[in-house]
Amino acid sequence: MKARSSTPFPPLQLLLQSLGYPAPGGIAASSGELYGDAFFGRDSAEVAEDLVPFDRVLPRRIIHDLVRYQGSRTAERGDGSTEEEYGKIHHECRILPYDPLHPAQGDSRFRDMWSHWGGVGRKLVYYGSVDATPLFVRLVAAYVSRWGWEILDDVIATDAGEHVTVRTSVERAMTWIDGKLDESSLGLVEFDRRNPHGIANQGWKDSLSAYLHEDGTLSNDRAPLASIEVQGLVYDALVGAAELLGCDDPRAAQWIARAELLRDRVLEWFWIPEYRYFAQAIDRDPFGVPRLIRTMTSNAGVLLRSRLFDRLPAGTRRRYVHPVARRIVGEEFLTDAGIRCRALRYAALKRYYDYHGSCAVWPKETYDIACGLRHQGYPALARAVETRLLNAINIAGHAMELFYVDAAGVVAYAVERTEAPVTFNERVGSRVIAGTNIPEGEQAWSVSAALAVKHQMSSDPHPSPESRGEAAILGNIPDVPLLGTRSDIEHVRRQQPRILLNTSAGKSMSRIDNRRRNGIQPLDMWEIGA
Repeated sequence: MKARSSTPFPPLQLLLQSLGYPAPGGIAASSGELYGDAFFGRDSAEVAEDLVPFDRVLPRRIIHDLVRYQGSRTAERGDGSTEEEYGKIHHECRILPYDPLHPAQGDSRFRDMWSHWGGVGRKLVYYGSVDATPLFVRLVAAYVSRWGWEILDDVIATDAGEHVTVRTSVERAMTWIDGKLDESSLGLVEFDRRNPHGIANQGWKDSLSAYLHEDGTLSNDRAPLASIEVQGLVYDALVGAAELLGCDDPRAAQWIARAELLRDRVLEWFWIPEYRYFAQAIDRDPFGVPRLIRTMTSNAGVLLRSRLFDRLPAGTRRRYVHPVARRIVGEEFLTDAGIRCRALRYAALKRYYDYHGSCAVWPKETYDIACGLRHQGYPALARAVETRLLNAINIAGHAMELFYVDAAGVVAYAVERTEAPVTFNERVGSRVIAGTNIPEGEQAWSVSAALAVKHQMSSDPHPSPESRGEAAILGNIPDVPLLGTRSDIEHVRRQQPRILLNTSAGKSMSRIDNRRRNGIQPLDMWEIGA
């Protein structure tokens, strides 16, 4: 008997096809105002990786598109720098509309980015991402494992005027990764922007408040920062590239050795014994001394998707994996819509719903964590997380960018913009919250995550716990059934409160964050009145 994983809200395959954007090539990040004209390297690599198990064509096309814009030189530092580096996969590609009489809604934002990020003519290709490159290598390795070696000989015409094979592109990406490991005093892959107006946080959590110390101090964006999940991606890239080259190539042994050294550093430096959990990152204090960002975030859950633990002895592997699995589906992270970006204990550090905070749940990351749980031998826990993800998208009626979920667990399946004061009216069941972003619908990696979940549900309808440890964890989390019919979905939808989002208040509070950056002063959560 198959799981009831199909739903008429809406046909996700058609949505994914509609996200194709022919001007720069590649998959548009969304169909919305902010990202409908943007081809992101990170987003596209994740979409392809989600689809690889059951789709041969679109992931291959995406791999070609990523090769097309791969860095072919190293740009100078400073204002106007694209942050391009040889072998690096691009972060963002946008092209101005052809018709000046009918500009895209995001045109003014594009022109502002163009002026600071090295736009040329109508085109902007910007490289401010640390994780797109290892993601690309992992994607190619996954594609070869599923569909064979043929793709490595595909020849792509690049934006720089070259013709290169996918194999050569992977080798260039590994040159970049090796260089990043070499230049880091910690032997980790860190981000450190080359353009003072570039993206400050260059992991996937790229908002200003994404990296937050437990006392509310923001990370220091004037020095390198190593994010925990990036190290997992780099480990996978090192091992995956070694497998692609084969044991006859001396670089393969070197990459395996680097991977093992990186793993040992992660386990030694990021693990917090009293939390039995991994720190989010390592940044530098104002004097340049490395320090842990001990805040418990979903980043550690994403680490489970990597192969970083695979070669450890069984007992050692369980020592790290099991506590992370237990916590990531515990009450501080798990909601009816998926996994919170930051543990609930830190919610009071913000008076607004920040983009990657305690009240933000991303389907993309929720799916990454579900994949990690399954990879580590927790298939029933993975299904519990996947069910919540699919339910949330079905209730919303859109493959949302993110869902806001308050401290009580109330999910904002749909939000409307307002300038009304932040408040909550229990009598009418509506609430006004402060936040920086209206979530976009039909986000590409939310679409691909939902497709991947549906595929997984059809191939393994009712996974059972594989161990007593998994069964014990499963018994401590609420059972959420899959909403498999239109009437089920409509019934839940009618019960949801009306949520209004005051973005002016949220952005005002975020600007205070920006003024208190660079790891010098903790935030005062009461600085702004309601």
